[in-house]
Amino acid sequence: MNSPILIKLRPSPIYAFMQIFLLLMLTLVLLFIAYAYAPPIMYVCLIVLGIAAHQYLRIRAIRYQITAETIHVTTGILFKRTDTLELYRVKDYIIQQNPTEQIFRLMHLTLLTRDLSSPALTFVGIPKSDLADTLRDLVQQARKNNSNVVELN
Repeated sequence: MNSPILIKLRPSPIYAFMQIFLLLMLTLVLLFIAYAYAPPIMYVCLIVLGIAAHQYLRIRAIRYQITAETIHVTTGILFKRTDTLELYRVKDYIIQQNPTEQIFRLMHLTLLTRDLSSPALTFVGIPKSDLADTLRDLVQQARKNNSNVVELN
């Protein structure tokens, strides 16, 4: 049974940029060194810039899709992988924000689950919202719908 997608999320471009900021600063320093002292270092700049671009694209390629019954997390740039978590398996919620994320109104939402393959699922760099409350309501509804499922701890 395919449920319609209720919520679609992905990490913010600001979060992705924050993750590659140090690599970009390293590129600028290496460019200065290449210009002033050793032009062959320019090749190292290109490599570091390529790593930063790959990291940015890898973060921006993450997709979170929430239905009434499941959460689908798709990762990968060329080779995609989709992990699915049944909502009734969610046990607890953790919201984290460092000072920079607070300024840009971003958050990490970690779901602690009873799923053996992924005991914790983290939504990284998403816009700050009431997603935890929405998920809590969806989890309660999913538990009611799956009341015949018994899990052993």
